[in-house]
Amino acid sequence: MSKPKKPAGKTAAPDTRIFYAGPTLVGVATRNTVYAELPAALAAAAQARPYLLSLCVPLSGMGEALKQIQAQKGAYYTLFNKALAEGQAIQAEQQKGAN
Repeated sequence: MSKPKKPAGKTAAPDTRIFYAGPTLVGVATRNTVYAELPAALAAAAQARPYLLSLCVPLSGMGEALKQIQAQKGAYYTLFNKALAEGQAIQAEQQKGAN
């Protein structure tokens, strides 16, 4: 038996969802969440702290990001801790901007 052929001209759309590997920042982003697009609050926070965008990875990179954070080593772990340390300031800026 032969395999069924895929319809000509039909290709799967690339998966553009992103995985946020950073800590929960209330009003900004939630840890280990998949977003269809970058949340506006996270984009705004990233203007002052561009490294936050490095914690937004394509789904194909989710495993590596989680592995590094779990092992407590690597670039994702370093950025995770930086965001964690600055979390209160990031959240305060977000609340200030929302008012």
